[in-house]
Amino acid sequence: MKNLFSKFIEDDINAINTPFYKRKLFFIAIGILLLIIIIIIIIVVCTATSHFSSDSFIESKEIIINPDQGFYRPVILTLKPNSFDSQSNRPDQLYHLRCDISEFSGQVNSDQKDKVLTQTVLDDLDKYLSDIKKQNKNAIIRFCYSPGFGNQKDKEPSFSMIEQHIKQLSEILNKHLDTLTAIEAGMLGPWGEIH
Repeated sequence: MKNLFSKFIEDDINAINTPFYKRKLFFIAIGILLLIIIIIIIIVVCTATSHFSSDSFIESKEIIINPDQGFYRPVILTLKPNSFDSQSNRPDQLYHLRCDISEFSGQVNSDQKDKVLTQTVLDDLDKYLSDIKKQNKNAIIRFCYSPGFGNQKDKEPSFSMIEQHIKQLSEILNKHLDTLTAIEAGMLGPWGEIH
């Protein structure tokens, strides 16, 4: 009985010690593998960054063309039945075109009658957007019925005329989708912002 009991104890001791050594070898192998991976990463990083230094960078004052980004300045376009007034020759990459179409509202014009946009104005707007594209510039565009984008409310024509203006303008704007960064679709209120 004593021999049988001691045999069980020896077997238990061997069973306990054997997995410990196997686990120790396993952790040593993982440690060596991680060390090799870290050394490889250090070598790759050192060789990749060794080509760059602050001495190889030269300051440039060149203007970088970057459409749709950066600061913009507002450009007010006054669209009248027989004329198109703009201030365009600016160095900005991005324009914010604020189109005053108040002359086509009976609330503003001397005839006191709502008018459709004339073909002259549509052609001038089309040409203006084409010129922006030729200069590799972009524009955000908004339309407003308040004269000069001033602080005047209730200057809009009837809603049916606004819808007609939208149909007329959409033909031009759809031709210049690669030039237009955004179309601000307000049209109501003093600044065309539905204010």
